[in-house]
Amino acid sequence: MFVYRGVRDRLAPGGRYLISTALYDVNRGYGEEFRYDAVTGICYRGELPYRRHLTPSALRAELTDAGFKVVSFSGDNLVCVKG
Repeated sequence: MFVYRGVRDRLAPGGRYLISTALYDVNRGYGEEFRYDAVTGICYRGELPYRRHLTPSALRAELTDAGFKVVSFSGDNLVCVKG
């Protein structure tokens, strides 16, 4: 995502970027008012995008593509540095 590139470009040399996020969980119940799009990771409330839940591998790929190196990945927390 473009947000990750913007963050990377503004990090000082040696700077770290911590992400704490809800990842996709096959067992999560979204309820009838929500619709999950597995291709984009977007959870819609009605017709409006509400949040985004990526799989761990998809999130790692987005960060790597944006020029980050993932140095720690535990639970729902990632720590990245400029690649």
